Amino acid sequence: MTVLRRYVEVLKETNSAEKQNDFPDSKTAVSENEEMISDLEEIAAKINSIEELAELGPDAIDTVFEAVSAYAGDFVVSADERQRKKDLEECAKLEEIIWLFCDEDDEAEEDEESDD
Repeated sequence: MTVLRRYVEVLKETNSAEKQNDFPDSKTAVSENEEMISDLEEIAAKINSIEELAELGPDAIDTVFEAVSAYAGDFVVSADERQRKKDLEECAKLEEIIWLFCDEDDEAEEDEESDD
């Protein structure tokens, strides 16, 4: 899944910046990112579809959902017009992937809560 590979690149870039910082939390952030990078690279090497991800089990699903959600939450849309179009397409793909993880029962509960 190319989204996982892109997020791994983001994490690697983040780690490069964090390693240059001398903040107390930097070592923890780098360690957590390295663990996530390792997990995602392992998962990405084994899957080409959401169905293959499902076969890996709940831990892999949770890891991928966490990664895709984090990537979507930190996604930056460029001010450059051409890049913005690409970024918005990527953002739409991320939303589509996130919806694959959502349960129809969850949607019904959200609709009921918003009606109150």
